[in-house]
Amino acid sequence: MNKGALRGLTLALAELGASGGQAAEDGKDSDDHLKKKHEALEGQAKAQRVQAEQMRDLKKIQKQQQAQEAQEQQEAKEKNQQQGGQEALESEKQQGAQEKHKGPQAERSAASSAERGPLLRRGDQLPDALASDESLRVKDWQQSRLPEPGEGQRWIQLKSGYVLTDIQSGVIEEILLGP
Repeated sequence: MNKGALRGLTLALAELGASGGQAAEDGKDSDDHLKKKHEALEGQAKAQRVQAEQMRDLKKIQKQQQAQEAQEQQEAKEKNQQQGGQEALESEKQQGAQEKHKGPQAERSAASSAERGPLLRRGDQLPDALASDESLRVKDWQQSRLPEPGEGQRWIQLKSGYVLTDIQSGVIEEILLGP
């Protein structure tokens, strides 16, 4: 073989060797790249698992807090109801004590003011229940400082004042407010 051919063959082999080595090196780079990609994907999967676990823990904590708040609200409601009941009892006791101090007239007055009667006007008819109740009839008009009733008239004492009525018809002829 001649020198030129040998040189060409050597060059060709050298090029082949160089490109084969580069292919082997490219394969090595490819394996490293795949390993890095795999590690990155494993890292992402692990991060997702950790995040999912943290979310479950967070939801569990939120449920516990909601349950605790609901229990506290229920306890506060029950406490308010108990206090309200105690306050109502204390208020009733205080009212009873005040009425005892006022005496029997005040008790009758409080009872009569609690019962609202009909609205009376001059010219209206006095209700039969009031007209027929002899305990309401004023027997001594002078002691009560009332004007003298005319013939066929009489004074009736009500909780808010006096009413002058016609005995026959029951028509209200005059109304005086006050005791």
